[in-house]
Amino acid sequence: MLSYEAFSIIPTGIPTIIPASPHDSMLSSLVRRLGSMASTNISAADDHWHGAIDVVIAAPVEKVWEIASDWLKFPRCCSVECSEGENGVPGCVRKVKAYNSNFWVAEKLTRIDHSCRIISYDLVGGNTGIDVGYRASFQAVAEGENKTRVVWPFMFSPEQVCVESWTAIVKKKVKAHIKELEELAQKD
Repeated sequence: MLSYEAFSIIPTGIPTIIPASPHDSMLSSLVRRLGSMASTNISAADDHWHGAIDVVIAAPVEKVWEIASDWLKFPRCCSVECSEGENGVPGCVRKVKAYNSNFWVAEKLTRIDHSCRIISYDLVGGNTGIDVGYRASFQAVAEGENKTRVVWPFMFSPEQVCVESWTAIVKKKVKAHIKELEELAQKD
């Protein structure tokens, strides 16, 4: 099972996991900044636009990636529908709505790299209170025979208000998605 104590801000060793490319300048910058925060003890308030989850789950990386990379079928705990483009192709926009709720977000797939097991996406609409301009990424890395390291960094728009409270909300939601991902990967 997923251990909630394992969730933390990305440590300094993670930059080797998320490769830097011109398309991923936001992610590589985020990872460098988070690493810098961990190594220099900069308070989160000095750089509060960023956060991440980094956890090892008990599921094989192949299963984790198979589930997570299906842009229109994960997360399964929500209603997910295509509003533009083709599943798994950058530019595809999905509308994700929590069951039993009126809250929804529109997310645009900006990158999918099957060899590095990375998905990146941007928030392009919604009614949750998170500003358009929010960006996130997901990466699955093998951590042994039946374990996977999941790295999920995110960045808010510079205009986002109440970032500290939003960071806690996003982390809670990401943790729930990772728990669901682990449970699904263990079943299949």
